Amino acid sequence: MNLLAIPVDHIPLNRPLPWPLYDAGGGIVYRVGEVLTVPAMAAGLYRAAAQAEPWDGDTPLQETFPPAGIKPQIGSKLQLHVRGRQPECQARLIGYVRNASLLVTHPVVAGERIALAEGEQIEARILAGRHILVFDSVVARICISPLHYLHLDYPARVARQPLRSSPWCAVNLLTVATNVAGVTDVGRIVNLSFGGAKLEIAAHLGKPGDRIELVLKVVLDELRASLTLPALIRHISRPGGLDSASDAVAYGVEFMELDGQAALWLKCLVYRHIAEGQQI
Repeated sequence: MNLLAIPVDHIPLNRPLPWPLYDAGGGIVYRVGEVLTVPAMAAGLYRAAAQAEPWDGDTPLQETFPPAGIKPQIGSKLQLHVRGRQPECQARLIGYVRNASLLVTHPVVAGERIALAEGEQIEARILAGRHILVFDSVVARICISPLHYLHLDYPARVARQPLRSSPWCAVNLLTVATNVAGVTDVGRIVNLSFGGAKLEIAAHLGKPGDRIELVLKVVLDELRASLTLPALIRHISRPGGLDSASDAVAYGVEFMELDGQAALWLKCLVYRHIAEGQQI
């Protein structure tokens, strides 16, 4: 799990926490809903990178799952963190019985089901509409028939985190970039949003204001597509700073004149990575 240090003044006091807080090793120190009363208690704490936006003091702690007006889709991916374990694992929502149980597929890491025991504590994140729902639960029962799945305790409290209007996620996507002079090279997209990307590549593609074209292949479950993305160079930097020994150049690009299909694929790709905890 990617952790970010959280300033003391970003942690609410005397009211329920809207997200869990961790120590530097990833252990949960305070859970969703716990109340801190002394600022010194908040020193040296971290939160998940997917929760990187500062708490604004107005986001309420939701008391029910799902929150009013939000309906998680059956089959949606959940990112699970089993307390005391690394790395995070993935499952899918099968269904839920209100105030009774949450049913999810048995979580996997690298395509393999992980060993779990009843009573283990879980932190879960699920993308629902334009919100990320975060809650704590416990493995209530492990089932193997008619398929491998879990009963999780129904969440007592759920924190709802709105996505930014143009969220960014960390990715690692190979792309072929071509500039107006016909120079072509293979690079890597490392950050992605609906409207732009950060591209690292060895070739010199141009200067700010020049047009380029990116072609990349994407895979979402069983679906595959090849996207052609016209873009405009907005800024140029060195990935490791000016003193970096690397030959790579980092281009910040803005996508231009995307067709409907490409725009839809980008949104699906960004939301997938956000659901997997890669929001930046």
